[in-house]
Amino acid sequence: MPNSKICAGALLVVLNLHCTGVPSEPKKAEAVATAETTPTLIRWIAAAYEAHASARLVDAQQLRVDLEAPADTGQTLGWLFPGQVSVDAYDDLVTLRAAPADAATPTKMVLHGGVDAPRPLVYEDVAPGAYTVCAQVGPARDHSVDWASLPVRCAHVTVTDEPESRAIVLRG
Repeated sequence: MPNSKICAGALLVVLNLHCTGVPSEPKKAEAVATAETTPTLIRWIAAAYEAHASARLVDAQQLRVDLEAPADTGQTLGWLFPGQVSVDAYDDLVTLRAAPADAATPTKMVLHGGVDAPRPLVYEDVAPGAYTVCAQVGPARDHSVDWASLPVRCAHVTVTDEPESRAIVLRG
């Protein structure tokens, strides 16, 4: 029988996730899973965490874009365009942003800086459909980033009601 404090800690991780909607840090969940914890309990916690995270993406109609940005990233800039568009440079992003948009599926932009810069970009209210997602990663040392000088990475994505389509990795 596993240690009751370990089981209670694991249960608190799951309850926190369920009741508050705020997942505990994965590192904290790993700390709960010690050698005394049964593999069944570990699988149960992992399954609950995965199910909740997937449901939140779909329920909130979010699109999560992981840039795999280094920890010392200073700023990240992300764009989400409806449809499949061609983008080669920052000027293309600015031109597309200035173009008239469909009110039902507007262009979205996310800017992260400081400690949030390496975190995934999250777009809200993304209806199922075809999109182009683009991003740029700014260095840590620059407080004023010259976005026109940085490379742009883009991908065409099709978002559905399936959780797998709402979490992508945009490699650069």
